[in-house]
Amino acid sequence: MDAFSNTPGVASASMTLIGVLQPILLELFLPRDADEKIKVSASVLGIGKFVTMSSILTFIFCLVFFTLEAFSFFDWIYWLESVVGSTILTLILIFTFECFRK
Repeated sequence: MDAFSNTPGVASASMTLIGVLQPILLELFLPRDADEKIKVSASVLGIGKFVTMSSILTFIFCLVFFTLEAFSFFDWIYWLESVVGSTILTLILIFTFECFRK
């Protein structure tokens, strides 16, 4: 993604942060006796926990991505629109794919 959008390392840095935060959030949402090699899905976590966890991670990704991309808060309304809009569109895609996942 970085190569096509001319944002060197922005998406990589955002995904790395999500990779660090995901195990921490999984400890909060998974039961203590869950298998270590579990695949996170709505059927495993339950709809509410899955929506909450994916919303938090998606919002953090979009927040970090657009903050690093803009690297300033000069046009903060555009930044806020980008974060909120991308978060909503990404969540729609995640939930759509989750509906078709077996």
